[in-house]
Amino acid sequence: MSPRHRIGVALGATQRRWKPTVILAVTLGLLLMPVAPAMHAVRAQEVAETNQPSEAVEPLMLVFPYGSEKDDWLQDVTRRFHERDPRLASGRPIRVRLRPMGSGEVIDAALSDQMQPHVISPASSVYLELGEFRSQKGGAGRLVIDPVSLVRSPVVIAMWEPMARVLGWPDRPIGWGELLDLSSEPGGWAALGFAEWGPFKMAHTHPEHSNSGLLAVLAEIYAVAGKTDDLSPEDLRRLDVINGLKRIERSMIHYGRSTGFFGKTLARNGPDHLSAAVVYENMVIESRRNTSAARRFPPLVAIYPAEGTFWCDHPAGLVNRPWVTAEHREAWSIYRDALMSAETQTIALKYGFRPGGSQSEGDRVPPLLSLTAPDSPFSLAYGVDPEQPRQLLEVPRAEVVEQVLNLWRACRKTNQLILALDLSQANDQAQPGPPTDLDAMKQTARDLVNQLGDDDEVTLLTYDYQPRVQFERVLLKWRRDEVLERIANLTASNRPAAVREALAEVSNRIRRHSNPTKITSVVILNRTNSDRNSRLTQDEVLRTIRQDFEITATRIFALDHASDPNAAEKNDQSVLLNMVAELTGAWYRRLNFHAIANDSTHELVRELATSF
Repeated sequence: MSPRHRIGVALGATQRRWKPTVILAVTLGLLLMPVAPAMHAVRAQEVAETNQPSEAVEPLMLVFPYGSEKDDWLQDVTRRFHERDPRLASGRPIRVRLRPMGSGEVIDAALSDQMQPHVISPASSVYLELGEFRSQKGGAGRLVIDPVSLVRSPVVIAMWEPMARVLGWPDRPIGWGELLDLSSEPGGWAALGFAEWGPFKMAHTHPEHSNSGLLAVLAEIYAVAGKTDDLSPEDLRRLDVINGLKRIERSMIHYGRSTGFFGKTLARNGPDHLSAAVVYENMVIESRRNTSAARRFPPLVAIYPAEGTFWCDHPAGLVNRPWVTAEHREAWSIYRDALMSAETQTIALKYGFRPGGSQSEGDRVPPLLSLTAPDSPFSLAYGVDPEQPRQLLEVPRAEVVEQVLNLWRACRKTNQLILALDLSQANDQAQPGPPTDLDAMKQTARDLVNQLGDDDEVTLLTYDYQPRVQFERVLLKWRRDEVLERIANLTASNRPAAVREALAEVSNRIRRHSNPTKITSVVILNRTNSDRNSRLTQDEVLRTIRQDFEITATRIFALDHASDPNAAEKNDQSVLLNMVAELTGAWYRRLNFHAIANDSTHELVRELATSF
């Protein structure tokens, strides 16, 4: 049996529940190996299909969805892998098609037959265990064969260094209790003498879609239960645990879809967006290497919660499904060996990951560069501590994790969603043939409402030359069907639009109804190409939105159906909506409304629904 196969067997035999106890030794010479910068500009599809062989032999494609937090590293090393022109024993070229996404979506991709992935890698074994549980419960058998840990990174709370120092970092341990107390203070940071920092804003990703979000919820439950292991169904029924989880979760200002994208948003938007967020240690290191962000904001540091945290072991293995052939198994063996090589693991360290591989005695990856070597990023200079985490938490059984998710749904912070739909006279309204952009927007709005929970509330605002509130703060538990019908019956007007007036009315609704016990979010569905009918200036609108965000942390997402999403030109409304979205830590998208109208389960709706 080869060393690589022994690694996979050892990890599988322990059901991926090992706890790391040793930081691997290293050779300093590897430190001097050249490392290419992260390929931020190269997307997954491009990396997968570069360096195609000159001969007409069709390459074997490995479809590989994985947790987005390791995207930069995998893009880099997969490009290097392709440059070597790897081939099967038959001579057929191997190519890897990378698909970064949330860990929950990685498991969903393997459980369904839509993407038909050949290899998967969620951020940690907790999601892999959950996938195995669901697969076998559904009668589909084992999900993944012989997984191996690609890299490791602990779950941390990333916080801006000046704020962390006020709480005692790096000399004093900081726990969930202190952060909860601070988030409960009406004046936020003013309680500690820093009123200029505003309220304490904290967030983690959506636990049903992202590994760091799930591990954050598990860590919160362990903290309020006073445990570090042996979490049981009985613990989840304790009143103090339920109330404690509610308190912590209701201090969150929003959620997010995947840790990688979430962490980059944190670093890009700065302290006004969030005071702290649950991410991975490597993302703190990555933020320090991002010189553009470093020039704009204070550096981030990693807080290892005093009550304990989890390792993310990034398991990767072959999917056990009929579409995976013997050639795919051979290709994965070759690609896996490349990922676990000393050279590739050294590159992983440069991206802020700790070495992977099995942790069982006598079965480790080759000696790697020391975490404490002079040029290592694992130091306080990069905001991290190579000797942490000191207190580890045990990953519960998959059955318990399922119950944790059920408890989170009951304790999570509920939503107040403001939907703003453009009913003005659009440029293409006179063009014949369904669907129209209005049909697309109404379908998007209905799909989004269907993604919300029964305890969530919806406000519907429409606009042309002036905004109108159609209904306000409707509880979906009692009136979901009415909300859906009202949206379906909307019709376009023949009047021009005033987008700035619509944003002013959105701001008015935010100020009137913002509730710290709920997540307030706005989604604008726009179809207007210009905004020349407004009596407000752009600066007036942006100033008001900025004040709202500083007080309420309300994010404003904008989906623009007004023009071709591939067009390079920018118009009045697209510039304004993009600025508003960036200002509030959200995002703006230009859409192909034909694609939206024909696909009611569009990926964008899921992304929106997991953001709040």
